[in-house]
Amino acid sequence: MDLISFTVTGSGDNVAVEWETAQEADSKGFNLYRAEAAGGPYVKLNGGLIPAASISGEGRSYRFTDTNLIRGRLYYYQLEDVDVSGVVSVHGPVCVDWDADGLPDDWEIAHGLNPGKNDAELDFDVDGVSNRLEYERGTDPWNRDSDGDGIPDGAEKKSGDQGGGDNGGVEWREGVQVISSDSEGAVSVKVVVTWGIYQAVFG
Repeated sequence: MDLISFTVTGSGDNVAVEWETAQEADSKGFNLYRAEAAGGPYVKLNGGLIPAASISGEGRSYRFTDTNLIRGRLYYYQLEDVDVSGVVSVHGPVCVDWDADGLPDDWEIAHGLNPGKNDAELDFDVDGVSNRLEYERGTDPWNRDSDGDGIPDGAEKKSGDQGGGDNGGVEWREGVQVISSDSEGAVSVKVVVTWGIYQAVFG
C-alpha cells in the first residue's frame, strides 16, 4: 500500500482524520490510533479493522471523525495499514491542526505561532516565504536566513530541510555538454552549473 497523504484537521470539537492511498493491491485494511504525546501511549480508535475500499487495487480516500475531544489540546495520530498476509506498516505520528491552516499545532507552538489562528499565508520574517512554505521546507518562520548562508530564504530555491524559497528565487541549474568522442567510445564532457548570476564550468 502506498500512502499519498495523512492529515488531521480540527472540525469544531471533533477531529477529521483523512488519508489517501495511491494503490491498495495487497491491502486488507487500517487501524487508527490517538495519543496526547508524540511518543504515546496510543489508544486504538476503531473497533474493527477499517476495510480497504479498493476492489481493483487502485487508491482510495478515507475519512474518520474522532469525537469527544477538547478543542485546542494536542492530539497525535498514527495510521496502521495491514496487508493480506498480516504485515503491518505504521504511518505518523501526525499532530492535529485545529485551525485547519495546514500547519500542525505542535510546529506552530514550537515556532511561536498561534495554533488557533490561520496564519499559514503570513510572512512574519518578511523573507518572501509564507509560514506554510517555511513548514514544508523546514525553515524558520522568524529567521530571514534560516541556514545562515547570507542569502535570505526567499532568494533560494530549495526543498525539504535544505532551506526555503518561492518560485521567484535563485535556482540551481546544471547541464552536460559533450565536447568530443572518439572511435572507441571515450567521451569528453563539460558540466555547466548555474546559480543565480554565477556560473561554474567543469571539464
